[in-house]
Amino acid sequence: MGIILGAMLTQSFDLSPAKPMATNQQIIEYMEAHGLESIRKESLTQLSAAPTPPPPNSEHCISCSEISYCGLDSADLIQYIDNYRDSVWSKTSPYFNSNPYSPTVLFDGVPIEDEFDARFMDMDLAKLENYICTIKNSIVGKEVNTIRFYYIRYDQNNAPIPNFVWKHSLAMVPVQRNESGLTQAEYINPLIRTDGTSWSLAADVASFCANTPMANHSDLCPPLTGCIDGTLLEIADTN
Repeated sequence: MGIILGAMLTQSFDLSPAKPMATNQQIIEYMEAHGLESIRKESLTQLSAAPTPPPPNSEHCISCSEISYCGLDSADLIQYIDNYRDSVWSKTSPYFNSNPYSPTVLFDGVPIEDEFDARFMDMDLAKLENYICTIKNSIVGKEVNTIRFYYIRYDQNNAPIPNFVWKHSLAMVPVQRNESGLTQAEYINPLIRTDGTSWSLAADVASFCANTPMANHSDLCPPLTGCIDGTLLEIADTN
């Protein structure tokens, strides 16, 4: 309420664009000079103080009023999906060791749980935002300027679930690069908050999760059931 009334009182000042806006302290002084002590001004007094830095766990934001990333044409993306399918996936899927290769095999009723390598990885948006926020609010947050995606392939020793064995995926690693694009540092140690405390993992995460900047929030297709229909794979593989 004090903020709203304070904003209304600024109408008494000359606030033309050519002149600076009245400060919160000027509003308070105006209130006192005109006997307006009955109006609550605690919030204005608080606003007049130096701004408090955000707590370590707060979310950093950047502007997205303009696009700064490089977009990909949909026709090109479908072609690149085809390229990967024919040159990599056809050779890394066990099914084709004893069966002829067919680009449409996933739509021919063949079980996909274990016989085929992954074709894409899903990343939950909330987990991705949490990952970036955690890095930015860590002691390396001011140094990291890049997220690197490493191509990986699970093995039988540490795959998070049995159906992920020998399937491709992506792992994210925070990186500092210089203006020439050369790597200055890759961050793999446990994440520490800017106040020196450690993060704890959520209670419901799987046992293979660790407190490191390296992350792989993923659902793989396959073996994710029902993941093919309605995707670009359907367009790439059947046209």
